[in-house]
Amino acid sequence: MADVHGILSSSLTDSLIPKLRQWRKDNYEKSVRHYKITKEFEKDFIDAQKSWAKLLDKIAEYRKAYYAACKTAKLADDAERTASEDQRKKLADKAEVARREVGFAKLKYEQAINEAREQRPHYEKAMTDVFERTQAFEKKRLDFFKETFDEYSKVLETATHDK
Repeated sequence: MADVHGILSSSLTDSLIPKLRQWRKDNYEKSVRHYKITKEFEKDFIDAQKSWAKLLDKIAEYRKAYYAACKTAKLADDAERTASEDQRKKLADKAEVARREVGFAKLKYEQAINEAREQRPHYEKAMTDVFERTQAFEKKRLDFFKETFDEYSKVLETATHDK
């Protein structure tokens, strides 16, 4: 039994361990706290999403402004309808200003949505490119794992058959 263990140990030490160390050295450079490749992939995903996130924030801001303007216009219209004759002129001006604000806010909101429609293919392509790079790296890693596991199985087979 000790001979089998010695053969296994020397086979693994001679064939698999140097190969594993070299592959890890080639593919997983260590930075301060993380592996460099994963940090790069995370950075690439963040960069790909950055412009889209800004656009979504802008859309949310314009949507909020549009709904606030609509609410203000509705309140101004209601106040104008229920006001007395002498206040009606003043409230009519406020209601008109509020309706113009609604139109302006709606225009900006629609422009932001159209910009998002135009930018969507660019965003999708950038995200797809990063995803495909990460998938290619993962496939390479998985293929190496399968190859190494096959070699490990062969080492075990030869060690058990040699006894």
